[in-house]
Amino acid sequence: PEKEETLLSDCSAPYGYDCGDIAVLQSFIDVNSQVFRHYMDYNASGILEPLEFGYQIWDKGRLIQLNLNYSPNVIMQQDNPSELDAANYRLTDIPDNVGELTELESLWLHDNELYYLPDGIELLTKLNILDLANNLLIELPDIGSLVNLNRLVLSYNHLASLPTSIGNLASLERLWLQHNKLEFIPGSLGNLIQLEWLYLNDNFLQALPEEIGNLINLKLLNIENNMISFIPESMCNDINSSLTMYEGLETFSIGNNKLCDNNNDGIPEGIPACIEEDYGNQNCAN
Repeated sequence: PEKEETLLSDCSAPYGYDCGDIAVLQSFIDVNSQVFRHYMDYNASGILEPLEFGYQIWDKGRLIQLNLNYSPNVIMQQDNPSELDAANYRLTDIPDNVGELTELESLWLHDNELYYLPDGIELLTKLNILDLANNLLIELPDIGSLVNLNRLVLSYNHLASLPTSIGNLASLERLWLQHNKLEFIPGSLGNLIQLEWLYLNDNFLQALPEEIGNLINLKLLNIENNMISFIPESMCNDINSSLTMYEGLETFSIGNNKLCDNNNDGIPEGIPACIEEDYGNQNCAN
């Protein structure tokens, strides 16, 4: 029988694929041209093509999921597939036209070498998941338009601050900010009333904003390994003359801060009466 001919769209992709989305994928490849991840070259043509770039899921001709996580375990020597390639194939840039992926719901980019995000990222308003863990980010653009984000992963970067607009992410339930260089948290974070997980550990925080008391749905709060010397009274609720903390909080980690027992009465200064936790080791001067 004759070989069935594949119908191609105007952008030389199989018929039905959105050419705008294909163009963005090509831009991703172009701006990272020094990176040739040959393990993606599935048809062994020697050229990395848009539909070979990362793990993709399409729906009705539009790209809805894109996974570009760096995975050293699958990067093999081109001339010896049994041996890992020691070369660095991490992505360093996101193209400016990334915002044209208007149907994208999930974007994974962790374990790369990204220093910045283009402003176009704010146009990805259908994103539910954005994973940028373990990159080299030093700042974030205005991301307040990403109102459908459910999970935002920014751990293991070099962020020293957060944009105030982070408080607009009203759908956010899980936020990873650990292992950055954060010195303060904007009070707008208190607007994220759907938040259930909040990782702030291993930063340079000296205080938490009073607005953190608004996060009544928190189930996990980790502030370990900072320089926090007091915890806001706003985290306490007066219910029937009894001070209680967030009712659903299951994990609250506060060790290795500066919550010091200066009066030697067994209770560190700056701890609200509603908090009955194991304070763990604290970095207090003798």
